[in-house]
Amino acid sequence: MRRALRERRGALAADERRRRDAAIQAHLLAMPEFARARTVLLYVAVRGEAETRDVIARALGDGKRVVLPRVVRWQGAVPPGPAPVYGSGGRGLALHLYSGPADLVPGPMGLLEPRPDAPWVTPGEVDLAVVPGVAFDRTGARLGQGGGFYDRFLPCLPPGVPRVGYAYAFQVVDAVPAGPGDQRVDAVVTDEGIIRCRPDVGPPST
Repeated sequence: MRRALRERRGALAADERRRRDAAIQAHLLAMPEFARARTVLLYVAVRGEAETRDVIARALGDGKRVVLPRVVRWQGAVPPGPAPVYGSGGRGLALHLYSGPADLVPGPMGLLEPRPDAPWVTPGEVDLAVVPGVAFDRTGARLGQGGGFYDRFLPCLPPGVPRVGYAYAFQVVDAVPAGPGDQRVDAVVTDEGIIRCRPDVGPPST
């Protein structure tokens, strides 16, 4: 599933990608959760993911606090400082305030991330979490890149903080394999609209 959807994302023509990206952004900006949020957790899209830079710029322009994650791996019991790291088992995310492109540096996984010395925030300050994924389904199950960083981080958010997946419509599939440690999202924003997820809804009958 990961391979097939990555290939499909990568095969999008430039014009189609721009159209889809603009539609996803418009749907996210129209969400009441986005309008209410003062502090929004976003991420810098990579490797064919639905583009997020315009959303980041719009959130800053609206006067919101934009938070970006930094991937952290560690050995032993204590994650490295100085920013707190939220996760477990040697993998987690640190959360940093973002003010502009100069704040970003290449991370260890080839991602653009905040500098380690950028101002940090806690999960309790986040009002809305926009979450990447390779695939989602209508129950809110999510298939990530395989590293488990978000699955370890998301339980650190306070209860009630909306978790919103951000993806192309073809990334919403009938069923995503999910185990007890896999974290779900509350909604998925796509170029075709907003899907409000219901964990009690199974895949479509045939």
